[in-house]
Amino acid sequence: MLMVAWNLVHAMRRSRSQVDRHVRHILGRLDWDQLDTDPTGRSLREQLLDGMSRKIGRRRREAFREAALNAIALDEMRLLPQRQQELLSGVMRDRMDLASAARRSNIELDEAIAEIRSTLRAIERRVASAGAALDPSGSRPRRS
Repeated sequence: MLMVAWNLVHAMRRSRSQVDRHVRHILGRLDWDQLDTDPTGRSLREQLLDGMSRKIGRRRREAFREAALNAIALDEMRLLPQRQQELLSGVMRDRMDLASAARRSNIELDEAIAEIRSTLRAIERRVASAGAALDPSGSRPRRS
């Protein structure tokens, strides 16, 4: 959660002291007992976005929404199984071609292609569903 909060507030171009103060304030208010029922932390992430969106001014709402979606995507990538993380990091972070990333991860190329497609689709669905919780103007997440 700390990484999500830090990425989100940092993307909003706040000073280091503002980021630290804001993150400590929000993280202290989260219901950490939810990790017993949701070990992935997705429900905590929703609480985090709700708390942080309350602090965003009207002019920064679109930037907040964009930063929130990026933070969600990074968090979803962190939750992937190790094999999928290695494959994606080889292609995205290390700028390897897919064949080299597949060799490094000990995966056949055809299997790597199918795996990367399904992984990216799954991340896209999760980001879209989490982003749907934000209203179109990018303000506070909607409660259901």
